[in-house]
Amino acid sequence: MSLALALALALAAAPPPGADLLEKQAGARPAVLLAPREDPLGVLVVTFRTGIYDDGDKPGLTRLSQQALIGANERVPYETLVTDLYQSGASIDLETGVRACSIRLVAPRASFERLAQKVLGMVLQPSLDRDEIRRAARRLIAEDLVPGHSVTISALVARAVFPDDWRAHNELLVDPDAVETVSFDDLDKNIAERLTPANAQVVVTGAFDKAKMRAFLKRFHGGTPSKPIRVTGGAPVNIHYRSRSRVHVMAFPVNLSSATEVARVRVLAAMLEDRLFRKLRAAGKAYSLEVTVQHTEWLDFLMVVLPVSSGAMGIAAALQTETSELGNALFTDEELASNRTAVEADLAAADRDPLRLAAQLAMSGPAVSWLDARTVAAVHDLSRDDLRAFAKKTLAPENTIYILYGPNAAELTTPGSARH
Repeated sequence: MSLALALALALAAAPPPGADLLEKQAGARPAVLLAPREDPLGVLVVTFRTGIYDDGDKPGLTRLSQQALIGANERVPYETLVTDLYQSGASIDLETGVRACSIRLVAPRASFERLAQKVLGMVLQPSLDRDEIRRAARRLIAEDLVPGHSVTISALVARAVFPDDWRAHNELLVDPDAVETVSFDDLDKNIAERLTPANAQVVVTGAFDKAKMRAFLKRFHGGTPSKPIRVTGGAPVNIHYRSRSRVHVMAFPVNLSSATEVARVRVLAAMLEDRLFRKLRAAGKAYSLEVTVQHTEWLDFLMVVLPVSSGAMGIAAALQTETSELGNALFTDEELASNRTAVEADLAAADRDPLRLAAQLAMSGPAVSWLDARTVAAVHDLSRDDLRAFAKKTLAPENTIYILYGPNAAELTTPGSARH
């Protein structure tokens, strides 16, 4: 047994997060994933199954609803909350995506449980302050928010796979004019229908008492889950978004419904990132790239994001060559073994870091096993034949979504119908 595997198994020996799932309790309650760890920090992430897709003709509605939960809530005045966060050395962050939005609290051990209970009460049992809504809207506009990198790329993929569904094409950036038109009644109705306990997932990691947190979370219930959306088909696609900068994105739809499937895609992602980094850097074509696995309600996919300089030509062909080689199982046993070990070590590292652990669990949801002993064992047991069959299917040209974000559409060389 490798040292990395031994470490990962030891860290996963405690009951996996899935063992603390409360989703199946009676009533419309949030799904709950609890992962206590000995750490100076505690992390809370509340995710609602709603996003810009649901904003319809009121762009910014989801983001303003999140802002209202934190900044226009009679349960805790905004100034009181900000002062408490500052004095505690804590922070709250909001993120809004295609069909998910989240509120994250990070706080030191000494104040985490108190602040977590306060925030949970605000977001899962809110009482909106009509007089504060406009102030919350002005704060949102003043923030001049730029969406996170992963959220932006995920939104580009959503546009590619939902070409005829205008709701998937809503902008992530906040439109001040649109936000100003959202009324109190719009917000109240939106939160009552979409940002509810039944439509929420709560992830807690790090420094907290599991029994107390479980007991506290049982008080929240109400609402109806959003109707899921799911891509049927989706690839192959070539699409070009015009921009001065150049970013290549390749997305490969996968199915993430078991620990074995998660293990396969994690190892394949590590192998692909290692190959692309070494070969493109050696060729002087690119010096940074990102290969990640995305699990969303609407699509699971392996994603390659590669920003390049204007003078680096032939990137599409280079990407196609590397994915084709892996898709045809042109890798050695040694390469597989080293990347398996790298994934095992990464799983162990994520388990020790409450921030990473919370992000992984928040993305995975209760239906997918990302970090427990089953996933670690599946990574260790992954065979060359198994990965070969998976890579051949996953990285096939007919399973490729290729997006060029840049000035020139001529580099689109992979199969599929081009759209501009």
